[in-house]
Amino acid sequence: MNFTPISALSPLDGRYASKLNALRPLMSEQGYMHRRVQVEIAWFIALSDAGFAEFKPLTPGARAYLTALVKNFSEADAVAIKAFEKVTNHDVKAVEYWIKSKFKDRPELEKAAAEKLAAAQGIAEKMAGLSVSVGRKAGMDGRLFGSVGTNDIANALKAVGFVVDKAAIRMPDGPLKAIGEFPLDVALHTDVVANITVAVVAE
Repeated sequence: MNFTPISALSPLDGRYASKLNALRPLMSEQGYMHRRVQVEIAWFIALSDAGFAEFKPLTPGARAYLTALVKNFSEADAVAIKAFEKVTNHDVKAVEYWIKSKFKDRPELEKAAAEKLAAAQGIAEKMAGLSVSVGRKAGMDGRLFGSVGTNDIANALKAVGFVVDKAAIRMPDGPLKAIGEFPLDVALHTDVVANITVAVVAE
């Protein structure tokens, strides 16, 4: 069946489609991809300015090229990301691999990407076996009055010298809600994951 307003699964793509055109760049899958590219590029540039010995600041030309990837993001770029997603089976990783593909034949960016990887690997080595504590009020049964989330863990890591974006902290089972020790992963890079332990202790 060909797509027409009358065959749409939702009125949003049917009778109301013309009323919602202004939302497509923001709320469509392509729109989400565009914003993910924007965040990844901004993070890459910020890392280059963070003062890591392994990751030197980018040149003005490289910065201009990267920001142009965001400014000129197109439907063809979104389709290319979907192709990566078929391989990675992960939407965020697909965006990262698409950006990496744009570094080809640009030696400075290829070098910067390698430096970013080396910086992440160095941090992962330092974090290996790390245990951080987070205090919470708890009942006699060990259940917390509240929970411990990614923001709490990011703050605990910062207190011991590791500045990590809370989005990098993987909590597949959701916030922690009991006293105990919990192994968690911190995604420092597409190809680098650090294993830490979070000890939730009673205050």
